Amino acid sequence: MYIPARNTKTTGFTLIELLVVVSLIAIITGAIVPTFSAYIQNQNVRQAQEQIKSDLRTVENRALTGYGNSSGTIQYWGLLIRQDNATSYYYFSSATNDLAACNAASTAEKSNTIPGSVVIRNGVASNWCIFFSLLNGDVSVIKAGYSSGAFPVISVGSQTGTNCGYVSLNSAGLITKTSAVNNTCEAAP
Repeated sequence: MYIPARNTKTTGFTLIELLVVVSLIAIITGAIVPTFSAYIQNQNVRQAQEQIKSDLRTVENRALTGYGNSSGTIQYWGLLIRQDNATSYYYFSSATNDLAACNAASTAEKSNTIPGSVVIRNGVASNWCIFFSLLNGDVSVIKAGYSSGAFPVISVGSQTGTNCGYVSLNSAGLITKTSAVNNTCEAAP
């Protein structure tokens, strides 16, 4: 009776080959994770900029269209930011554009929460408001330490103060966004 010889050639991977592959995967993953985390944080800042820019346009459009002014008492639409490190803000209408109106602003209409761990970082511990006039859409700002000739800038960034972006307005109501890398978030661009 004939018995065939055993095939001494085996297929598969050795333990050393498997360990080398697993080690390479671990090294590559370890190098990618911090980069991916920074990418996610940067995207959250950009998304927050877009959200604020869009909401400012909404408030500006309400002013330009006279939204909610059936009684004729509303002269301004505003956006209220309660304090530094805010994660949301409020829309409101007002008869005046002064500090009293800013502090008494209704908080009935709240924005969506800013994504991720991103906050508004403007170094102001008190309320501040951006007003849009119903008459012509012009912008005015009520903020501690703000000079009336300067353009308002909303700074957004991580809670640690890195990865910042800015949303700025000019007196005519043009809304733009700019990015800044490795700046303190309170610094104007």
